Amino acid sequence: MGGAAGHMRHPFDLQSVQSGDQLIDIFDDLKTLVLTSDTGVPNVKFDGSNVSFKVSNGNIVVDRGSYADITGISSDNVFDRFPKEGHGMRTSIPILLNILNTADIEQELRALGLYNNPHYFINTEFAEAGTSNATAYDGNYIFLHGVNAFYEGSHRGMVRTGLKKPLTYNPKKDRDEPTKDKSVEVPYNKAALASLVEKANAVAQTLDPPFRVVGPVPVRVSETSEINYGPALSELITIPVSQEYLAQDTQLASLQGSSLQSWLASITNKPAQYYAPHYDVSIPTLNGKTINPYHKNTYVAVIENGLNVDDIVAPENVRTLIDGIIILHATRKLGHQFLSGLTSDFGDLIYKGIEPDRTNHEGVVIRNDQFSNYPFKITGEFIVSGMFGNFGAAAQVTESSIRKMVRESITRTYLSMLPRHN
Repeated sequence: MGGAAGHMRHPFDLQSVQSGDQLIDIFDDLKTLVLTSDTGVPNVKFDGSNVSFKVSNGNIVVDRGSYADITGISSDNVFDRFPKEGHGMRTSIPILLNILNTADIEQELRALGLYNNPHYFINTEFAEAGTSNATAYDGNYIFLHGVNAFYEGSHRGMVRTGLKKPLTYNPKKDRDEPTKDKSVEVPYNKAALASLVEKANAVAQTLDPPFRVVGPVPVRVSETSEINYGPALSELITIPVSQEYLAQDTQLASLQGSSLQSWLASITNKPAQYYAPHYDVSIPTLNGKTINPYHKNTYVAVIENGLNVDDIVAPENVRTLIDGIIILHATRKLGHQFLSGLTSDFGDLIYKGIEPDRTNHEGVVIRNDQFSNYPFKITGEFIVSGMFGNFGAAAQVTESSIRKMVRESITRTYLSMLPRHN
């Protein structure tokens, strides 16, 4: 969920997670939640294109969060807003608005607060069969996640009304500043949203081809699988570094080949805190750029393709980057095990066929004050596979071969930018 809804946190972004052991604790607590509770359980995280909508001057319009969208995108101006032939919004927005305007949902929209609060919108994604961002669905879907409210703001003379922005710490400037988040989730009438989904779905099913409108979908424990973190925590990890560096860092040398659980136990303070939208630690690379410790391309280059960490950053920053890599790897692997034991009315979270790393969905979203004031996501292997998009329909190659090509491309890029040694 990007666009109007903005970035969604990972477990390591939460203030309650300050160490490797506390990251494990979060996953243990999530397992307890889904095994013992019927409330506050995660919802399926779907993957699609942002087509969030609101009510403006009594009309339903799309607002994807850009300042260019403040007045709203309608079927009348969608081609002006997206002039390039073939742009997906030229198709998806008219379909969505046709469904909503035919469904007679004013009563529901009023109950959800969209008429009284013009900065309220329904966080919505659109996915046609086989063409979503990174997850290939076998049908056409419109996903309604809930109600958000835009924060106020202005840009080049364009003014967006909304909630007053709360202050958040900016580590780059060492001061509190108004949040850079575009919006925030707000409480809403769940019965009203369910009624809206039912009415919209009745219309969507009559289209040719038909669509299905889906509201929040809770997950539950699968009857055929279990949540077992053992395989992830027992994985033996060796981080690629030069022998020269290992000779200087005996603690790292002693960890090489240890279990993921041992690596996590060694991280008593996570390498960076998240203050939306920044991390408070930036690491200079040898090619003159900066990265945060959880940088995904760097993670792939190291874990998937064996690039030495000390070929990326200076010796004094190696351990910080390694701690970030370990935390991201644990989030990926523990997340996969968590999702493997879950199912929903929309199917299993993990594909049960011959491709063990394939996901049916992007993951799950947790909205529960027990863990955080902010929603956060568990995406498992999607942390990596989601970087590569949905290539399946474009070429007759396997997903694994595409991922290999992308990993090798990332590594070649890194190596080409590193300084040459005589």
